Amino acid sequence: MDRIDAFANAVPEGKYCVSDKYQQSLVEVVSRHQGKKMPQLLYYGDNILPDIQKLGGLIFVRANPRFERIIKMFDRSRSILLYSMWDGYINKPGSRLPEFLSLAGTWEKLHTSGHASAEDIRHVAEKLSPEVIIPMHTDAPQRMKQLFPASNVAVLQDEEWFSCM
Repeated sequence: MDRIDAFANAVPEGKYCVSDKYQQSLVEVVSRHQGKKMPQLLYYGDNILPDIQKLGGLIFVRANPRFERIIKMFDRSRSILLYSMWDGYINKPGSRLPEFLSLAGTWEKLHTSGHASAEDIRHVAEKLSPEVIIPMHTDAPQRMKQLFPASNVAVLQDEEWFSCM
């Protein structure tokens, strides 16, 4: 959410800030339930394509065929794709990301971290009082057991399933 918020707030007035329905729904949920004012995003549709092409702006995309089609509708010489995720996803064997990134002609890495501090994680856990804490996207999942010694922390291996039944 911080990535969407930061990028959307950087769009100059008079330019478009566009997302798909999924991204838009995430922003609405955060706005409604967190009380945080999030940016207004337009929903992408072919009906606004000419205006975006003329006036410019920002379109949030993900690496999938739908967004490939959208990117191909723009002039490569006037477009840039900003890649804001971890570099490891690009270098992963079998990754289609390099091909996807090349669609825009120019792309740049502009990493924004979604990582939370230990204090932020502790704060969220205190507010939510979860039945179980499952560490993800971390090199030190065992550390969660140290952070939450009185909590049920389930450390899973890659591709291991968790059942709450």
